[in-house]
Amino acid sequence: MASLKFSKGRYYSHIGRVSSPDVLVIIADFLNHVGGVDWVFVSGIHGEKLVVIFRCDGYRKSAGKLATKTFGELGSAGGHKGAARAEVPLKNLDLGDKEFTSDTLKRFLLRHI
Repeated sequence: MASLKFSKGRYYSHIGRVSSPDVLVIIADFLNHVGGVDWVFVSGIHGEKLVVIFRCDGYRKSAGKLATKTFGELGSAGGHKGAARAEVPLKNLDLGDKEFTSDTLKRFLLRHI
């Protein structure tokens, strides 16, 4: 979790390759219980897809709407007020030679928050 970033009440973390997306859910749920956190975004690579887990306090926010706005055109995305998920084929990200990082995740999301 060296890649964990915290800014303005939001946690961003890209874990890298994972054997199961459930690992990302467990990490996101854990971070969501830390005091003073409005949003949690945890991503990882599973197979040939980027998986992003969204968590929020649900107060005047919608994780599902943000997931759809951010990644809906690139892959499948959606969820509920407090929890959501996106799965995007890596080929749709158009990263070139660059790796996906916590900073990349933050840039994608800040365009839509």
